[in-house]
This record gives sequence, C-alpha cells and structure tokens, in this order.
Amino acid sequence: MIQLARACAWKKRAATGTNQPMQPSLNRRRAMFSVSAACAASALAWGIDLARFLTLPGHLLTMALFGPIASMTNRPLVLVLNVVATSVVLYLGASLWAWGNSHQKQPTSSAARALFILWLVLLVPWMLLGPLSGMAFDGGPTLEAYVFFWSTITYPVSVVLAALFRRWYPYAVLLPVLNFAACCASPLLHK
Repeated sequence: MIQLARACAWKKRAATGTNQPMQPSLNRRRAMFSVSAACAASALAWGIDLARFLTLPGHLLTMALFGPIASMTNRPLVLVLNVVATSVVLYLGASLWAWGNSHQKQPTSSAARALFILWLVLLVPWMLLGPLSGMAFDGGPTLEAYVFFWSTITYPVSVVLAALFRRWYPYAVLLPVLNFAACCASPLLHK
C-alpha cells in the first residue's frame, strides 16, 4: 500500500515536471496543526491540574454522549474526546479566520486586526469564568443579575459575529465591547 502511494506521488511529480517532494495542502496542514495543538492542550491538562479547564470541550462532549457519571470518572475518555472536540473547533476556527481574511471588501487596519485577536485570546479565560456568571443569581433574580449573566454568556456569540462581519465592515470588531459595557453597567441597575 505504501509503495502504491509512493508510485502515485512519483507519477504526479513526473507529470508536473518537478523533482521536489509534494508539499501538504493547506487543509492538511491546518488539520495537522489542529490535532497537534489539541493533543498538546490535553497533555497539559493531564499533567497539570491547574490546566484542567482546557478539557471543558471533552467534558461537555462526554456528558452529551455518555452521561455525567462518565464525565467525572473516566478521565482517559474525556481526554480523547477533548482531542476530538478541540481539533474540530481549531480546524473550523482556522477556516473561519482564512475565510474572513480572503476577498475583503475593505482593507482591514492593523488596529482592527489586533483588537480581533485580543477578543479571541479573551475567549480562553471566558471558558473558565463564563460559566461561573450564573452565581450572579445568588442574590435573587434581579435585573442586575440578568444583565450581567446574559452579557457574559453571549460574549462568544459576539466574537463569532465580529469574525463573520469584519470581512465587509471592519468596525464590526467593536461588537464585543457591548458585552463588556453591559457587564460594567450592570451594577448601576442595582436598586
């Protein structure tokens, strides 16, 4: 089987007239990067307890497929499913990034690009702290708690919308600012 693949690659190189080895396609490189980064994140979570939040996609997938008990007891299953879920998310995220940067209607300024990268970096601590925003209801269901909770939970949605619309409207990268403004303004709603 390997010899057949080598022969096909040799014929392809001979047909193009080059003796250079074939480079992997962009999709294959993107998939290899996604899988290797997901494996590294899972290995880091396996070795260091403080990095356990990196297995959140694996825990969610394990709970969806096998129930909450498997999510708490079967750590190798969580790590394998974490590699799968994180690989898919990274692959689709890289594809979305490439799609957003191709065929732009308006050139994106470096400030807009840097701000968008900041929003993406802030998604990592959001994975740890975002689900804790439900504790805002400890004092009761007030308007302040609802505004804080929904502005925190919908932060990834605004980042995805900014990623989609920055292609046509570069100022769309300012959309996640609304979430931060609502979080900061929610204490002003306290009676």
